[in-house]
Amino acid sequence: MKRLVLALLTSAALALPAHAEPYISMGPGTVSCAKFLQDYKQNPELLGNMAFSWAQGYMSGANALMVGALHTGWYELNGRPDKDQEAFLLNYCDQHPLEHYQDGVHALMLTLPPHAN
Repeated sequence: MKRLVLALLTSAALALPAHAEPYISMGPGTVSCAKFLQDYKQNPELLGNMAFSWAQGYMSGANALMVGALHTGWYELNGRPDKDQEAFLLNYCDQHPLEHYQDGVHALMLTLPPHAN
């Protein structure tokens, strides 16, 4: 358990900038796809779970903003099985190494069933 906590803290620290800059979002999903895939290959279960949990939170927050503040439609986050969503993100990063993981999350959201508000 201590190793898992240490690995999570280390991964989170690596995703944070060394100096203060304005950021729209932070966390494991803000790294480049190349960096994500490099880390993922070293520990697929840990990095996959951490990154996908971040992606689900990011998409949930985006949905909440669309419904609450923007009064627009939203995306059904369970419109595709989790395994399909994770595979989409891995494929996105493989095809777009210079983009960020969160760009893949945006692309994933657009493949989910939309709902009108």
